[in-house]
Amino acid sequence: MSRIVKHPAIALLDSGITFKEVRQIHAKLYVDGTLKDDHLVGHFVKAVALSDHKYLDYANQILDRRILSSGNDLKPDNYTVNFLVQACTGLRMRETGLQVHGMTIRRGFDNDPHVQTGLISLYAELGCLDSCHKVFNSIPCPDFVCRTAMVTACARCGDVVFARKLFEGMPERDPIAWNAMISGYAQVGESREALNVFHLMQLEGVKVNGVAMISVLSACTQLGALDQGRWAHSYIERNKIKITVRLATTLVDLYAKCGDMEKAMEVFWGMEEKNVYTWSSALNGLAMNGFGEKCLELFSLMKQDGVTPNAVTFVSVLRGCSVVGFVDEGQRHFDSMRNEFGIEPQLEHYGCLVDLYARAGRLEDAVSIIQQMPMKPHAAVWSSLLHASRMYKNLELGVLASKKMLELETANHGAYVLLSNIYADSNDWDNVSHVRQSMKSKGVRKQPGCSVMEVNGEVHEFFVGDKSHPKYTQIDAVWKDISRRLRLAGYKADTTPVMFDIDEEEKEDALCLHSEKAAIAFGIMSLKEDVPIRIVKNLRVCGDCHQVSMMISKIFNREIIVRDRNRFHHFKDGHCSCNGFCLDANVSSLIAAVKSCVSIELCRLLHCKVVKSVSYRHGFIGDQLVGCYLRLGHDVCAEKLFDEMPERDLVSWNSLISGYSGRGYLGKCFEVLSRMMISEVGFRPNEVTFLSMISACVYGGSKEEGRCIHGLVMKFGVLEEVKVVNAFINWYGKTGDLTSSCKLFEDLSIKNLVSWNTMIVIHLQNGLAEKGLAYFNMSRRVGHEPDQATFLAVLRSCEDMGVVRLAQGIHGLIMFGGFSGNKCITTALLDLYSKLGRLEDSSTVFHEITSPDSMAWTAMLAAYATHGFGRDAIKHFELMVHYGISPDHVTFTHLLNACSHSGLVEEGKHYFETMSKRYRIDPRLDHYSCMVDLLGRSGLLQDAYGLIKEMPMEPSSGVWGALLGACRVYKDTQLGTKAAERLFELEPRDGRNYVMLSNIYSASGLWKDASRIRNLMKQKGLVRASGCSYIEHGNKIHKFVVGDWSHPESEKIQKKLKEIRKKMKSEMGYKSKTEFVLHDVGEDVKEEMINQHSEKIAMAFGLLVVSPMEPIIIRKNLRICGDCHETAKAISLIEKRRIIIRDSKRFHHFLDGSCSCSDYW
Repeated sequence: MSRIVKHPAIALLDSGITFKEVRQIHAKLYVDGTLKDDHLVGHFVKAVALSDHKYLDYANQILDRRILSSGNDLKPDNYTVNFLVQACTGLRMRETGLQVHGMTIRRGFDNDPHVQTGLISLYAELGCLDSCHKVFNSIPCPDFVCRTAMVTACARCGDVVFARKLFEGMPERDPIAWNAMISGYAQVGESREALNVFHLMQLEGVKVNGVAMISVLSACTQLGALDQGRWAHSYIERNKIKITVRLATTLVDLYAKCGDMEKAMEVFWGMEEKNVYTWSSALNGLAMNGFGEKCLELFSLMKQDGVTPNAVTFVSVLRGCSVVGFVDEGQRHFDSMRNEFGIEPQLEHYGCLVDLYARAGRLEDAVSIIQQMPMKPHAAVWSSLLHASRMYKNLELGVLASKKMLELETANHGAYVLLSNIYADSNDWDNVSHVRQSMKSKGVRKQPGCSVMEVNGEVHEFFVGDKSHPKYTQIDAVWKDISRRLRLAGYKADTTPVMFDIDEEEKEDALCLHSEKAAIAFGIMSLKEDVPIRIVKNLRVCGDCHQVSMMISKIFNREIIVRDRNRFHHFKDGHCSCNGFCLDANVSSLIAAVKSCVSIELCRLLHCKVVKSVSYRHGFIGDQLVGCYLRLGHDVCAEKLFDEMPERDLVSWNSLISGYSGRGYLGKCFEVLSRMMISEVGFRPNEVTFLSMISACVYGGSKEEGRCIHGLVMKFGVLEEVKVVNAFINWYGKTGDLTSSCKLFEDLSIKNLVSWNTMIVIHLQNGLAEKGLAYFNMSRRVGHEPDQATFLAVLRSCEDMGVVRLAQGIHGLIMFGGFSGNKCITTALLDLYSKLGRLEDSSTVFHEITSPDSMAWTAMLAAYATHGFGRDAIKHFELMVHYGISPDHVTFTHLLNACSHSGLVEEGKHYFETMSKRYRIDPRLDHYSCMVDLLGRSGLLQDAYGLIKEMPMEPSSGVWGALLGACRVYKDTQLGTKAAERLFELEPRDGRNYVMLSNIYSASGLWKDASRIRNLMKQKGLVRASGCSYIEHGNKIHKFVVGDWSHPESEKIQKKLKEIRKKMKSEMGYKSKTEFVLHDVGEDVKEEMINQHSEKIAMAFGLLVVSPMEPIIIRKNLRICGDCHETAKAISLIEKRRIIIRDSKRFHHFLDGSCSCSDYW
């Protein structure tokens, strides 16, 4: 009997049968003599053992009886015995496994490498490393498989030193050994070594499996190494490693614990299958990152999805309630554990509940919960109460909590430090000294603060007061600059975290040594401005570091994410996501509410709460309220509150100036500045003050006012600040004074990336795209790596210049610079390729975007619309909706535009109705303009006019322009006159409207009316733009103007044009459409004029120089005329070429004698 054939009776064992049935099968096999085959015995033993752990002893008895049977002349082989060893390993049966090992020794199988390897795996599974060593050492010459099993065993049991030694000595190493080393290092917390092995594995070209990738991702999580985690994620995708539920859950955990909740939730929602651990991981991430309300919303969705929460889930839910102070809701969830889900609350749940009540200041309730706990509270429970006692300055409870903690954990340095801090808060220095002396006598040492951050794939550690970092000198210089700017912004050190009886100056010096401050300084000097500074700290963030981080995020416009021992703190724009101990929860909630306030009624309500509960200076909430009133347009209330504030510092004055600046009130800004300088204190304006002033000037200040601000900046010595100079460069550029901008830039001693970006943008805004690109190249030469703002500006320059090769070069830089995952940049790149006529490239970029957002979907839809592929646009829209992306008003503008360009009248009507009925989007002017264009292009001029008359708002020039364009096509002079008259009122200086009406009259033979309109243009000084066409060749843009033969290749072009016309007449019987020449001249003159149109000259040039494999891409500044349109179709057929012409309205793709517009143009 072959080893690979399974007996039908044995196959029954896989179906979960009873023990009685197992014995019946055994009897049947015995009676018919089948069990005389050793291999079949092995199959039977293994099948019995693995079918249910209750049958394992029975399987062992079968084998043992067979072996011991004196009358049996058949000897079992290693294959048979190894089945039983595998069964013991799979079911973790310790006693039975020992018996099997004994039997193998008695029967002489202990020297067989297959059995020995199985025994090593068995003992590793049981956690018996000594037994693994005994088995391994008994092997005279262990083979490759045995060594691999031993490496796996040692790594699994935590002996990574021996595992690595054995691993390094192996002549060849398979993926199992590599994966074992990675998993082993990760398991014992040596995350860096795990990643080192992973990188070595890549260098040797060995592929990692999904199980090892879980360890790699866990190592990244432990280190807070987000960039390496992202790389590992991309490795999984590139190598098509199957993403199991467990692997996806680990990815969610990685991104959540590294502070990137957006990506964590993107992975979470992208999972096809989720289990309770996946949901719990996402919930925990939201809670850790301070998104308590979103955590609770997700919990509701989890239950709606039919997933039953477990004990771990409720820990995350209770933490979510805690970070946002939802005490009642937290209590409800705690009660529901037992009442709804039958889960008995454990210590962790009680700890969360105590933390919830304690954070909210309900300390007595927290104590009551501790007293009523059905089990003895652990140290973490008392720790929550201890921290709250310190925050709410309850000395009695703090002492009680710390003593309880020390009873449970006598060497807990945190309890001593917190108790010492509570005494220090009360200036009880004797007790502070007593606590510290007690620590010393018991040998308890305070754990030094350590902050870890990742830069360019390398992990850097900073310890409190440590000066050993290789770049310490630069870090110290940066921190000194930060300190100077903090003081200018009104910072005063919160010295309460320094628990020594020393003077204030020494306390401030001590605060400067904190590890997270060094990490922040290093982040500012090492990371691009748009990259968040991510720090992992081993202890809690102190109050002063919390305040400093908030201010730095505002001053330097940086996002700082600190993951301390308990949670994440997201610092941005001067605020923190934290509602915890660093700031009173009530005050923090009020600040968040004021910041997001959108109505004056709510603002007044919040103002009342502030007056009742806290002081105006607490958390700068008074300044926040002033800014809120100004933002909502209630200047009087803002001024009144400002005057009532008992203490006004520089931050307060700056808040008032910033509020007026945000509304463009430059005069008010000057007024407040004057009051500030002549006030009793006489505050000196700083860079924050002047940045607001310059911002207001950009809104609408005169050149004289801008120069006045410039003078004040020089007077107060603030022109040294790079941000201020950058702001002036931008302002001068917007006024068209590029000379002043360039002088400021050249005089700037330290030019940062924003300086270079600003120079690129202002030249682009002034129509000097090529000059802007020159600054881009210079910035790279001096060592500045482009960021998102740089690439967005450069891509815009490529669009203005219309050079495809340049765009492709920038695309390469984007890929090389690691921005291929940046959705803003890739969306802009997609849009650029579309505008350059490269629709296929747009589509490629779109499909390379991971999880495209609404902007990317809409940009691709716009590309299809502009290029006239209406059906493709509709398919794209339906796919967008299918993937759960909600369309907005911009999406519908492009969708209706696509219907218009392709003559899809019924589809356009359907989507116009759908947008309001299904998506609750009220049609805007743009949508009406598209519908008028759609109806007008299709010849339904009266329907289009009727729609205009029914519009709920006043029609814009875009609406009337769409109707006028349709009247030109269908030569409707009456309706065209009405549309043109309205356009003359709305846009009296736009010559295109006059030309359009004149053309309508000319096409209808009304030469006198046409002449009258042209004379009217002349009287108004309006000049009709000459037709120009552009084509790229040889890294240069070639320009052709109607009737202009000054191009160096004119002779060849004219020859090619004659050749084309001859072919068109002979092969197609083509006759020029002279009706498109709107002048009262003879036919011969008309034909001569029409043959000199710029796009025809450009097409002839394209045929001469553009490779037959490439499309001829032409840009024209005006609409393409009917004769040129027909000519392009004919050339595409005769010359077998693809021609793409972008006119002032849309793209036309000509191929095989037809156009993508289907003649709806």
